[in-house]
Amino acid sequence: NEYSARLYNDGEVQLYFNGNEKLNTVTDGINLTGSLQFGDDTNTYLQRSAADTLQLVTGGTAALTVTSSQQIGIGTASPDTLLHLSGADTAVIRLENTDTSLTTNQIIGGLEFEKQDPSGAGAGVVGGVRMYSGVDGITTYLTLSTSNSSTNNEEHIRLESDGKVGIGTSSVPT
Repeated sequence: NEYSARLYNDGEVQLYFNGNEKLNTVTDGINLTGSLQFGDDTNTYLQRSAADTLQLVTGGTAALTVTSSQQIGIGTASPDTLLHLSGADTAVIRLENTDTSLTTNQIIGGLEFEKQDPSGAGAGVVGGVRMYSGVDGITTYLTLSTSNSSTNNEEHIRLESDGKVGIGTSSVPT
């Protein structure tokens, strides 16, 4: 008296395992009970770990978690900020630019900080950390900049590849 599948005239399909419904087709998609596993790799799957929380599990450990408040955790199952990265590697984030046509003084990567205008009139970059290319696209310096109502991305600190630092100037003393 145990079902393995039920097929209905309206197209609905229900699949069961050990008497429990695991998959059900509905008007706008599929309802799934449990996790979505990939073949015989039982420690890699997609699951709903809690209400309104989705996880991608690899090697039996949550690799990516998205919570109901849109917090994203990479390397942590409990993100506590909008983007929470956690890892034991020496480099937690790697930004890589694969453009081989870079020339001297082009931005090869960085982080920009943007503030939304409360009136909804627009947004603007208020600062950033940027890495620039040197001769033949090789990195030569890193900058820290800020912006205000009269300046845009004004460089305040420059760190050259040879370790020299310039503060309040874009030309580092020799």
